[in-house]
Amino acid sequence: MLDAGTEGLTLLGGEPFDQAAPLAAVAAGVRAAGRSVMTFTGYTGAQLHRAVDAGRDDVAALLAATDLLVAGPFLADRIDTRRPWVGSTNQEFVLLGDRFPGLLDEVSHSPDRVEVTVDAAGRIAVNGWAEVDALDELLASVTGPQPRRAGVSGRG
Repeated sequence: MLDAGTEGLTLLGGEPFDQAAPLAAVAAGVRAAGRSVMTFTGYTGAQLHRAVDAGRDDVAALLAATDLLVAGPFLADRIDTRRPWVGSTNQEFVLLGDRFPGLLDEVSHSPDRVEVTVDAAGRIAVNGWAEVDALDELLASVTGPQPRRAGVSGRG
């Protein structure tokens, strides 16, 4: 990751705080190399603070090695299409350091983005949230090679 010249590391999926000790070591190394760490968790900020208060040094260490925490479970009945990176409106952004002083203001004014990837075989993958009409408009505006019809040859 460091050799690839990335800006930072994002920890998510397979709940990071359920593996806090080894991920804290990785995150600390990334930050020591001058890169940022963003951690997504299904736990709320309050739950994490209670774990620290109960003596969970591993949770404290991962929090200490995280610059930006996105906390809270994804709730399908509270979809958030306005803010980037989060899936539901209950999820909170928590700055845990001074690396990104204006980030919370930026996030509140930045619309969610959609990433569309087309691979060499022409398969399309969409990541992010978009209103169906906006996605239909985007896909309709994309022109590409027309599929070949079976049995048609270019030879004459």
